[in-house]
Amino acid sequence: MKKLNKWLLIGSSILAGTGIFVSSLAYKLTHPFKPSFFNYKSYISKDNHQILSKEFDYKEFDEINQFTIALTNNKAVAGIGSDFQAVKLVQDNLINKIDYSVLLNDPSLKGNYQKTKQAVKSLIRPVIWDHLATYDHLLTKENKGELWEYFLPYFSQDMVISYNINKIHPPKENLLDDEEIDFEKYRNQYQDKLYDIVNLLKILKANNFNHWLITDAVRDNMLYGSSYWKNADGTRTDARFTGEVKTSTYKELIDAFTDLIKDGTGYSVKSSNIAFNGDGLEIVNNLINPRRKDVNAAIMYNGDALDAYYGADNFENLTEDGWIRSVKPKQNILLVDGLVIAKDNSEKENEVYLKNIGESIYSNLKIHYKELKDAGFLDQNASVDMTTKTETLVNQYWKDLKINELEQEDYNFDQNYNLEQFINKYAAIIDLNSAKNIDFKNEFMSLQQNANEENFDKSINIYPYMIQKYLLDNESQLLTKLLDLVNQHQDDLSKVLEGLGNETSVIATLLVNNLKENPDNLKTVLEQKTNNDLEGFALELGQLIAYIDLSNEETIKGWHNLINFNFVNYVPTQEVDYEFILRNYFATPFEGQDKIAIDIFKIESKKGRIEHKSIMPVDNKLQSLITSYYFEKTKS
Repeated sequence: MKKLNKWLLIGSSILAGTGIFVSSLAYKLTHPFKPSFFNYKSYISKDNHQILSKEFDYKEFDEINQFTIALTNNKAVAGIGSDFQAVKLVQDNLINKIDYSVLLNDPSLKGNYQKTKQAVKSLIRPVIWDHLATYDHLLTKENKGELWEYFLPYFSQDMVISYNINKIHPPKENLLDDEEIDFEKYRNQYQDKLYDIVNLLKILKANNFNHWLITDAVRDNMLYGSSYWKNADGTRTDARFTGEVKTSTYKELIDAFTDLIKDGTGYSVKSSNIAFNGDGLEIVNNLINPRRKDVNAAIMYNGDALDAYYGADNFENLTEDGWIRSVKPKQNILLVDGLVIAKDNSEKENEVYLKNIGESIYSNLKIHYKELKDAGFLDQNASVDMTTKTETLVNQYWKDLKINELEQEDYNFDQNYNLEQFINKYAAIIDLNSAKNIDFKNEFMSLQQNANEENFDKSINIYPYMIQKYLLDNESQLLTKLLDLVNQHQDDLSKVLEGLGNETSVIATLLVNNLKENPDNLKTVLEQKTNNDLEGFALELGQLIAYIDLSNEETIKGWHNLINFNFVNYVPTQEVDYEFILRNYFATPFEGQDKIAIDIFKIESKKGRIEHKSIMPVDNKLQSLITSYYFEKTKS
C-alpha cells in the first residue's frame, strides 16, 4: 500500500511538474523577456509608464543605490538617476553616451559633437546646463567627455523651508497680506545674512514653529552644514559653502549641520522636536495633516512643498489648498535627475530603447528641436539668443494647446470661419519675436529680472497685457457690447451667446463659461460695467484668451511631458516646458498668477539672494564613513 501511494505521489508530482512546465512555457511565450528600466517610486505618470512598459520591464526603487547595484549587475539597461550618481557611473564605466541622433530623430547629429552639443544646449534651461557643467572637470580629467553626453535631465529640485499656517498662527504683525511671514521685517536684525538657513530657522522659531521634519538626505544636509562652517575662533562662516566632501572634512560638515539645526531651531537633532524622514510623500502628508500636531515646519524639496501647497486631495475633507508657506534660503542645493543608458547595451538595442523613451517622457524634445531647426536657429552661423528661441517655441506651444482647449466647446461660426483663424490671429498678437512687439519683449525681459509686487503677474506672463492692449485699441465696441450683454442676461448667461458669430463667439464663450462657474467673477464684471472699466474688463478677457489650463486632461492629451508634470509636479529641466508651465499652470483668469506657488516652483540663481551648489560624488569608502558618522550624530 505504501508502495502504491509512493508511485501515486511520484505520478502526481510528474503531472504537477509537467503542468508547471507547460504553464511556465505558456507564460514566457505570452510574456517575452523585457529589459529593465529603473526609476524612483511615484516618479512618472500612468500613461508614460504604459508607454515605457511596451519595451521595458519598468521597476521602481526607494534608494538610488538600488539602481547603481542593478547597473553594476547588468540588471538594468536604462533608467532615471541623479546627477552626482551619473558622474560616478561614468567614472566606473557603467553607463554609455546617449545617442541624441535617435532621441531627437535627426541622423545628421550622429558623430557630430558640436552640432549635438548645440542642439541639446538649446533645449535645456541655462541654469540646468550650467549645473551639469560643474561636474565636467571630474570627467574631462579622465578623458570621458562632459556630463550632458551621458545624462539627459528629467526633473530638478531645490530646497525650501516650509511651514503650516493652519497649525500655527504667527502674530499678525509679523505677517504679510497672504499670511506669509514678513521676513524683511527682520532685515535690521540679520542684515545681509537674513536668508541664511540658520537665521530663517530662528525667525520661524520666533513665530512659534517648533516641531520640525527634515528630509533625511545625508549629502544634502552636509551641504547645508557647509553654510555654517565653524572657524578656529568659534565663529561661523558660509564662505566655504560647497557640495564637496573629503575624508578630512566629512565629520566637520556633519557636525556643522547638527549645530545649524540646534542653533536655528533651538533643539538638538536628537530631540523629539526634530524628526528625519527620507520619503518626500510622507513629509508632505505629515506637514499638512491637521492631526499631526508634532509636525508644523519642514526642510524639504520645493517639488514636495508644491505638492503640500496643493494638499486638499491628500486628506479629503481634512485639508485645504494653500495651508503651506515656504521660503528659499540663500544657501541652496540644486538636484537634477536624468536619463542614463547602461554601458553594455548594443547600438541596435539603444536605438530601440531611445525611440521608446522618446515617445514618452521626452516626447516633446524632438518636436521642439525640429521647430528650432526649421526656424534656422541651430544653423552653425546663426546668432540667436536663448530668449528668441524660447519665445518661438512658447508661441507654437500656445497655438497647439489653445486649439485643444477651445475645441472642447461649440461655437456659432460662419462656414468660412474656424478656430485656426482665431488661434493664428491671437498667436500673432502675442508673438514676442514680432518686430511690432519689441517694446513688449523688452519690457518682459526687464520685468523678469526686476519684478515687484505691483507688476508680478506681468513678469510671469505678459500675453494677457498684450491682448488687453489690442482689445482696447481695436475692439472697444466689442468690450462694451459684451459688458452690456452680461448685464442684461446676468440671470441666464447662455443668452449672451445668442446671435454672436466667429471671433466674438469664441471670446464670449470663454467669458460665459467662466462666469457660470465663478459667481464672484460675475460680480466683478458687473462692477466693471457700472464703472465703465473697459481696461479692467479687457485684461480679464486677455487672461481668458492667454492662459491655458494645463490641469485639463483633454487640453494636454497626447502631450506626455505635460501629463508627466501634472503627476510629478517637480520642476522641468527643459527651457520651453519650464517657461510654458510657469506662465500658465499657476494662473487663473480674474485672479491672475499665484505668487506663493510660483515662488516655490521657480528655480533661479539670483546673485546675492540664492546660490545653488551641486553635490559632488565620493568613493564608496568615504560614503561608508559618512553614513556611519551621520547615523551616530543624528539618530537617537
